[in-house]
Amino acid sequence: MNHLIIGETCLLKYQLTRVGIKKDPTDIFDDMMVNLDGVRNIIQHNFEDMLSPENIKNVNYLYYPDHGICHNKPINIKYTTNDNDLYSWDVCSFFHFDVQTQESFNSLIRKLKRTKQKFESSEPLTLYYYYRKHKKQDIARLKKKIESFLDFVRRKYSKQIKIVLVTQDEGDADFLNIEQDTDDFYHGHFTTTSSWVGIDENWDAHLNNDLFDLFLGEGLPEL
Repeated sequence: MNHLIIGETCLLKYQLTRVGIKKDPTDIFDDMMVNLDGVRNIIQHNFEDMLSPENIKNVNYLYYPDHGICHNKPINIKYTTNDNDLYSWDVCSFFHFDVQTQESFNSLIRKLKRTKQKFESSEPLTLYYYYRKHKKQDIARLKKKIESFLDFVRRKYSKQIKIVLVTQDEGDADFLNIEQDTDDFYHGHFTTTSSWVGIDENWDAHLNNDLFDLFLGEGLPEL
């Protein structure tokens, strides 16, 4: 079984690596900011043009509008997309990479190759998607998109694929609700007293490691 993160931030890279689910080298989406529609478009185009220089622009993008925080980061404009503000960001952003340096660019090429191979191999695949909380979030609509996405990748790659969705709200206590929407679609909804939005030290949800231990350990079947 292969395991792949498909967005939206690097939060799941930290958590899956910490619990030992992700042991292999970094894949292309692990350290990016990218939403489900962007990932689907990339797969539809067989990962072509993802690293094409003509599609990558440095953009001073407002990543945290509530706090007025912009970052000038390389963004793939071909795969930048949003659907009526369903996602926190429309960007397909290489947030942690300087694509103008050859070393960093070569690293991205290797990550892209590994990711593509995991989709194309005969090995079963589990995908992990963190839907970042924002003012216009719509989990019900997102789930319909995930079911369509799951059907799409299964048909494209002709193999067993499962998907794990992670969502979060803030509340007065820390607890976890786990839903199994279909045989191959699992949803962990976290309620926490701390924020995960990424403007503070809890960007990786480490304050809720215990809930992730439960979710990724006893909470899910063998994946």
